[in-house]
Amino acid sequence: MELKKLLEGEDPEVMLRRMKEDHLEGLPSKRSEILETTMSKVQADAYSKVLAEIRDSSSEPGSMLKALQALRSISLHPYAALDTDIDDDYISHSARLKATIGILDSIYKQGEKALVFLESLDLQQLLVPYLQKRYHLSSPPMIINGKVSGQKRQERVGIFQNKNNKTFDVMILSPKAGGVGLTLTAANHVIHLSRWWNPAVEDQCTDRVFRIGQNKDVTVYYPLAVHPDSNTSSFDKNLHYLLEKKRRLSRDVLTPPSGTDQDLTDLFGKTVGRDTDFGKTDISFDQIDILEPVAFERFILGELSRCGYEGRMTPRTGDHGADGIALAPKGSGKNNLIIQCKHTQGTLPCKEDAVIEIINSLEYYQDLPKPFKAVVVTNAHGFTKKAKEIAGNKSVMLIDRYSLLEWLKQSMVGKSN
Repeated sequence: MELKKLLEGEDPEVMLRRMKEDHLEGLPSKRSEILETTMSKVQADAYSKVLAEIRDSSSEPGSMLKALQALRSISLHPYAALDTDIDDDYISHSARLKATIGILDSIYKQGEKALVFLESLDLQQLLVPYLQKRYHLSSPPMIINGKVSGQKRQERVGIFQNKNNKTFDVMILSPKAGGVGLTLTAANHVIHLSRWWNPAVEDQCTDRVFRIGQNKDVTVYYPLAVHPDSNTSSFDKNLHYLLEKKRRLSRDVLTPPSGTDQDLTDLFGKTVGRDTDFGKTDISFDQIDILEPVAFERFILGELSRCGYEGRMTPRTGDHGADGIALAPKGSGKNNLIIQCKHTQGTLPCKEDAVIEIINSLEYYQDLPKPFKAVVVTNAHGFTKKAKEIAGNKSVMLIDRYSLLEWLKQSMVGKSN
């Protein structure tokens, strides 16, 4: 049956970003763990206080970045760095530190090694004696940051790599300084204690471990500090959403993963509660218009998949006029979709050819669970009169650039059929 073959067959040939885990033979598996940990009362109170101050303040030049940095700092720890050694009480006031120590406790019992990526130089230094004492290490955990010379970095890498494989150890690294040019495959655990604005930097950090020479499965941890009041938006969760959005777009539609001013504005609005376009779809028309046709198809199906649909591209040959299908979530009451995507780089409306193609494809997809609807999606400036007439007679849904983003947004919140 056509649908059965489509759903169970091989993926079509499409333009993809080549990912290391997909193409290098011999690499072990890699999995991620998101650890949402509730803030202590001290941390939550400090976070709420800063949030209230931000909401009451006027918008001055640079105030948004200062606000984001303040929330980012408190989400790591509510106290400034101490002049004395830290203890269990200090750890307990930080949701992220508490989660990190819990992770390290487990790794210690397994006799494996870990990398902890942390931006704060002060906290790096404070953690060294604490970790040495807690895990009975014969020597202090090593640090690699911008203050460590290239020669010293390689020396520390050599020491770390050559230690007993069945003995616990941990190294602390700055994301920028420790994220490139180092091979640390003696570790198979990576903890991102502090997050970087660019997911590509985080992925480079993870790749110190997940690379040729690694013979153990790799686990990557993202501890997130979550405010105990569900009505209070947590900076860590919003930043994680933003980074995963950039990471997914970089992989799926070949867009750069680096952050933008709009990303920071969205993050600020979502966290502080001021109106922004945070709820819109993840891509602008400036990005959509420069996509290749296949990348446009992947974008549309990827967005529908985020909305709960089971999206899949049809084969590049023998698609019978449909570029993809999207099965609605069970019990949602939504229509299953048969989709024709038309990408243009001009200002002319989409012609009737696309509508005719999707109509002709319907007889080949009769096995698709009902109800289903034929859809033509385009970034073109509307449809011709003839295209609209044919679509109206055959109940084909037409989505042009003026309704595309709104359609995706409605699908996301469960309003569109």
